[in-house]
Amino acid sequence: MKLFAASLLIAGMHETENNYREDCLNLIAAIPTIVATLINHHAGWGEGRSVESKPELGYMENFVSMLQLPHHKSKDLIEAMKLFNILHYDHGGGNLSTFVGKSIASGLEDMYGSLAGAIVALSGPRHGRANQDCLDFVELIMKEVGEGATEAEIEALLRSKLARNELVFGFGHAVLRVEDPRATIFYDFVHTKYPNHPLVKIAEKLRTAGVKVLSENPKISDPYPNVDAISGIALIAAGFPYSEYFPVLFGLSRVVGIARQIVYERLEARNGKGTPIIRPKYFYLGKEDVSG
Repeated sequence: MKLFAASLLIAGMHETENNYREDCLNLIAAIPTIVATLINHHAGWGEGRSVESKPELGYMENFVSMLQLPHHKSKDLIEAMKLFNILHYDHGGGNLSTFVGKSIASGLEDMYGSLAGAIVALSGPRHGRANQDCLDFVELIMKEVGEGATEAEIEALLRSKLARNELVFGFGHAVLRVEDPRATIFYDFVHTKYPNHPLVKIAEKLRTAGVKVLSENPKISDPYPNVDAISGIALIAAGFPYSEYFPVLFGLSRVVGIARQIVYERLEARNGKGTPIIRPKYFYLGKEDVSG
């Protein structure tokens, strides 16, 4: 993710048009090549060979073709990448990476610098790396109860974990109070394509058992799965078992959504005047110090 942010800054030094709309379009066009190049470089795939962009293939088809994976790439991987890309563009603008990117742009930083900041915000474990944590959790569940575990066995394991004050990953959302619609799409995808994949089997049983157990706690307002519970498993089942790059793929998508929002806020909002610089207010709610 640091390479990703640095790549955006360097690209901006050479390619910015100092026009939010033009930079938005140019960056959306270029970001698949940038991300494929940095993944190939970091992973050591292709031994330094440059990628050949073929935009005529289609947006995500081109991206997948540029990944120099050490194994065969299936059509299902393209479909999974398309789903992952579309479903992570944005969801309302109030998430951390989108807020950070738009905040930076509100000070009239250019598109590239604004998005570099957004990618840094995305890189944290509470945001863009959440799907890695969820994947680790599902793998841990499978290790503890076995691939053929029943839903009842998974339910019992969750209860024991909660009794030990251990975290249960992949459930809950700051805004939603139903199952994340993006998660529902991914669950349908893996159930249709990979019903016999060991991680898919565990994830589907965890989907039901988790809701049952968490719903019993009156303090939990959203006991339903979020997109991170299943998105990484969908990529693995489709042939991309490299979880360290899940946040980078998240960023590949988020660049598109944030860039478009920046165009709106800088050039279209308030009849073209744009939104003002973001100035958060802070209110102290603690006890007054009266010792003096």
